[in-house]
Amino acid sequence: MSSGEGIAKGRRFTAPPGGRRRPVTAFKHLDLLLQVQPDLLQGTDPNSVWLRATLLFVDLGGNNRVTGSQSFQQLHHIRLLSDKTNMATLLPLVQFIDYIILIVIPYEGLMPFRPSHRQLEYLVALGEAGHFGDAARRCNVSQPTLSVQVALLEKQLGVTLVDRMPGHVTPTPVGAEIITAAKVILSGLDEIRALAVSSKGNLGGAIRLGVAPSFGPYFLPYLLPRLHRQHPDLKLYIREDRPRQLEKAVLQGETDCGVGPVPFHEPDLVSQVICRERIYLGVPSNHSLAEHKTVPMAALEGMRLLTLGPGHRLLDDVRKLAEMSGAILAEDYEGSSLDAIRQMVSIEMGLSLFPELYVRSEFAKDENIRLLTISDWGGTRDIAFFWRKSSARGGHFTALAKLGREVADGLFAGGPVGETDPR
Repeated sequence: MSSGEGIAKGRRFTAPPGGRRRPVTAFKHLDLLLQVQPDLLQGTDPNSVWLRATLLFVDLGGNNRVTGSQSFQQLHHIRLLSDKTNMATLLPLVQFIDYIILIVIPYEGLMPFRPSHRQLEYLVALGEAGHFGDAARRCNVSQPTLSVQVALLEKQLGVTLVDRMPGHVTPTPVGAEIITAAKVILSGLDEIRALAVSSKGNLGGAIRLGVAPSFGPYFLPYLLPRLHRQHPDLKLYIREDRPRQLEKAVLQGETDCGVGPVPFHEPDLVSQVICRERIYLGVPSNHSLAEHKTVPMAALEGMRLLTLGPGHRLLDDVRKLAEMSGAILAEDYEGSSLDAIRQMVSIEMGLSLFPELYVRSEFAKDENIRLLTISDWGGTRDIAFFWRKSSARGGHFTALAKLGREVADGLFAGGPVGETDPR
């Protein structure tokens, strides 16, 4: 066994009990060792790497704060590299560096603390995955690396961020708040990169676009071809979710931009309206109202209205219509999609509301439903692109909304439903 290996495997490092004794005194014999075996610093074997890390630690214990800061960065780099090599061989090095990071640096006060973007990424991944191993795989690092960094973040912040239980972890209340803030910060870092890329004229290179299921699937087939022709290098990651969940995702930085019904009571969002949709009443073809094109709200009294579930703006529209007309809201069923609602109306399970673009896209193939307008009810909804007011990419999303408005103008230019097929 070489001298270097003896140092690597023969010494345990523990936090000094009580006082602030500098651990650097444990390595006074290093100079003598290196005089005897100077080649230990030249190789790439584990012993040499371990000794170089030890010398960096000695540098950290010195009085030169600038040198110490640089050494810490090198030490952290060695820690990350060690994860990609033979873990069994370098395990003492990994344990030693973890000791320095978790114990020595807080004692020495060498660097002012500010969470790194890696720490925030690890914490967000852990909060979403609920498991250290799954979070580490998501971040493409080893589990010890992620565990150490989360523990370091907790130690430096002075709070517990996650509750550790057998087999899973859950964020603490303060941890959940910090995870939410971390998502916004990480999104801001992505925006910095996107702004640099935007000089190439492709709207920042990538956009995470959220779409409402009652509008997006019927609008995107017209938008995306034009968008791709104008910005062929743009990567568009599409997420479909209920409008209120989309608004939350945009506010938290999980989604860059959303398109759907205009958000209400969200001062931190910017919206640009691209179109106004009519909302139609759908009734079974053999219903008593089917022979009319327009009916008053009073005609709906006692009728059963079907609707989508919570989080959909159409639920709010149906609820308001039921309150104003005396119709009965079907509380025993909440549709998961407009297609499901349409099928139920066709078999006389009730009546429901359908937005215009969905009608133009899907109702041409359904002869079992008649579409009516309600004469004394303002059956419309505004559709908009929306994003965080604090986003640095407002220019990108404004350009996207402008294109969306041009596409929508073409779709709705044909007049009322039934006169022109937008396709």
